[in-house]
Amino acid sequence: MLMVASCGYFKASRGLRQGDPLSPTLFVMAMEVLGNLLQSKFALGSIELHPLGRSPTVSHIAFADDIMIFFDGKNFSLQSIVASLEIFQKISGLTMNKNKTVIFHVGLNLEEVQSINNQGFQTESLPIKYLGLPLQHKKLRKAEFSPLTDSIAARFNHWALKSLSFADRLQLIKSVIYSLVNFCVQLCTKFLWAGDLTKCTVAKVSWNTCCLPKAEGRLGLRDFTTWNKVLNLRLIWLLFTNCGSLWVA
Repeated sequence: MLMVASCGYFKASRGLRQGDPLSPTLFVMAMEVLGNLLQSKFALGSIELHPLGRSPTVSHIAFADDIMIFFDGKNFSLQSIVASLEIFQKISGLTMNKNKTVIFHVGLNLEEVQSINNQGFQTESLPIKYLGLPLQHKKLRKAEFSPLTDSIAARFNHWALKSLSFADRLQLIKSVIYSLVNFCVQLCTKFLWAGDLTKCTVAKVSWNTCCLPKAEGRLGLRDFTTWNKVLNLRLIWLLFTNCGSLWVA
C-alpha cells in the first residue's frame, strides 16, 4: 500500500537494524500473515487443535520473536504446520530454526515421539519455565508460584539477618519495596531529560505532568500506577462479562 492505494510488488533495497522504531510494527504485520496461515489450516482440519485448547479456542500465541503453536501431536498436524512455515518463509524470508525449535508433548506414546524426532525436531515434556513462570498442561496451583514468591521473600530474609528496629523495617518497605515502580519512573525521567542514566539532571517538568495527554500540551506518556489500575479493572470486567476469555477461563 502506497498513499492508500495498491502499487503492486516492489523489491526491498534496505533492511532495518534491531531496535529500529519501525521494527515492531513490521514484525506484527509479519506475524499476522503467519497467524492467518495457521488459522486457515486449523479451520480446514489440516491441523487439529490441542484438546485443552478448544474452549476457549487457542491455536497459537506469539510473543516477541517466539511463537507457540498448540496442536494434538499427530504427524499429519505437524506436517501441515511445517508446510505453513515453509509458505511463510517464501513470503517473508523468515526461516524456522530447527535447532531452536522444541516440541513439548503430553500424553504421546513412544512411537509418536519417535516420529517427531525423526523429522529433526527436539522433544521435551512439560512442565517447563516460560517467561519466568511454569508452563504446564493444567491450571497452575499455588505451589507453582513458589519460585516467584520465594525470590521476593529472600529479600526480606536478607534484611531479617540484620538488627533492624521497627522504624528501620518500615522505612525499607517504603523506600525499597514500594519504590520499585518509582525507580523505573526515575530511569525514564533521566533518559528523557539527560539522555544518559549516569548523568544527574533536574527534570524540567514533573513526571505526572509529562503523563498528561498531548491534547493538553503535554507528552502523553503512560502513568504506570494508573495503567495498573486500568488493567485490574479490565480483568474484573472480563470476569463478569466474558467468561470465555482466555484470561478468565
